[in-house]
Amino acid sequence: MGTKPRWMVLWVAILAGPACDVEDSGSRDTAREAQDDAGGETVAEDGSAPDVPHAEDGTVPDVPSGDTPADVPAELSVDGPVDGPADVPEDVPPLDPTCGVERGNTSRAELAPQEPADILGDQPTPRYVHLSWLSNPATSMAFTWATRDSSAGSMTSSTIVEVCEDAAMTTGCLRVDNIRRGPGIGAVWHLPYSSAWKTIHKAEVCGLRPSTTYYYRVGGSAGGRDVFSTPAPFTTAPPAGTTPRFTFVAMGDSRGAPDRLSRTLATAIATEHPAFVSFGGDFIEDGTRQSEWDAVFEQCEEAMRSTPILPVPGNHEKAAVGFYAQFLTPGNQNYYALTYGNAVVVSLNDCWSGAGLMGTYGVACGGAMIQPGSARDEQAGFMDAVFGAAVDQPWRFVVHHRPIYSETSDLTHGGTFNSDLKSAWAPVFDRNRVTMVFNGHDHYYQRSVPIRGDRAAAGPLDGVNYVVTAGAGATLYDVRTTSMVAATRSAIHYTAVTIEGPTLHFAAVELNRDTGAVIGTIDTLDITR
Repeated sequence: MGTKPRWMVLWVAILAGPACDVEDSGSRDTAREAQDDAGGETVAEDGSAPDVPHAEDGTVPDVPSGDTPADVPAELSVDGPVDGPADVPEDVPPLDPTCGVERGNTSRAELAPQEPADILGDQPTPRYVHLSWLSNPATSMAFTWATRDSSAGSMTSSTIVEVCEDAAMTTGCLRVDNIRRGPGIGAVWHLPYSSAWKTIHKAEVCGLRPSTTYYYRVGGSAGGRDVFSTPAPFTTAPPAGTTPRFTFVAMGDSRGAPDRLSRTLATAIATEHPAFVSFGGDFIEDGTRQSEWDAVFEQCEEAMRSTPILPVPGNHEKAAVGFYAQFLTPGNQNYYALTYGNAVVVSLNDCWSGAGLMGTYGVACGGAMIQPGSARDEQAGFMDAVFGAAVDQPWRFVVHHRPIYSETSDLTHGGTFNSDLKSAWAPVFDRNRVTMVFNGHDHYYQRSVPIRGDRAAAGPLDGVNYVVTAGAGATLYDVRTTSMVAATRSAIHYTAVTIEGPTLHFAAVELNRDTGAVIGTIDTLDITR
């Protein structure tokens, strides 16, 4: 049968004080098996498994703030070894105790590689660099990149992130060059659908200052040789509950058109300068094909290098390991929440049964989602908990793939599929006063009238505004309108939300299908509290 290709996933946790003072350090690995529904354990350095509660599906629940042990040795260096916690300036917020702690992913300790952590293979150049968040967005950033290997003996294991305060990468820099590896930290991952040896490197930097622009590069080092990506900036979020002006972009459904996705994403970022991009699923046609993921990151790397991407899975991701391996997302990687200033964004998985990783279209997005006691109810409870605690976040958003309200003329995408979600989640949106719900799946733009209790509401603050934004590159559908539709158009597009204190401005922007140039504004909505 020949030799199976291999994909290595490396996890590095970097905990630093702002101005790059080291507070503590650690490392974790993330790896998932395509059909492993049994879950796994985080394994300590001595090989023992800590007492971590697991849900019935094998996932590890989120750890409440303050409950995570900080048992991490000081093995990182800033111009030399650090024997203990560094002095932290008075204006530095306390470290998020969950930052740098890998949580919710299956760790395959028995597959831990034996290679040292400082190897550069024959193709060590970082590729497909992109950003996301695992922890507090005001004080952290997560990084993912890939390296290629021609064989098992040429893998690149060295995993380094440098973060500095200036573009020249000379001021206040943290260089992490002594990465620990071991059971539960580094793990070999085999992807039978991958056509090339590949190493995925993952890292999280913690203890940064809010509302601050840093510069970073990722790569590796061995034998006095450094191989790094081109430096790029990123900016941390404002403190939770504050009200500075910011914009985020929502879009979805490129599905096999990475060139159009690249143009759409590049135009949206250049035009809106968003703090982050929420992507509503269906990046690719088949989530089990690594070649499709590679094409996305090959085309979109430049756009993704400085703007965090917050993905939710669609039906074409197929709940495959390929989706989970490409991104760093919080919690169990199926649903999570992001607090940004005075807004909170909840990302859900409506293609997940809660029974583990599913690899086929029918199982991943079939009837299992609507059964009582399933992931539907689990995610409803998660929303209630998040929104209930968001006392300083009046602007509330939800992102998931399949639309609850959609008037597509493509009947294969309507019917009971959407009705099941409506009965499961619409009451949750109503009682938590969600401002907007963003969906994909139906390839066009549509905004509903405000809806509450399945009826039109008086104004945009009296109901939920449902937006279908599925025009990032996939083949478009025809549209139709009813009394529940405020605006609709079959077009390549993105949507943008700008928040400044008590005001919100929403816009849907149409782009040229071939060039990505802005054609004009499809729709706008202004809300004032």
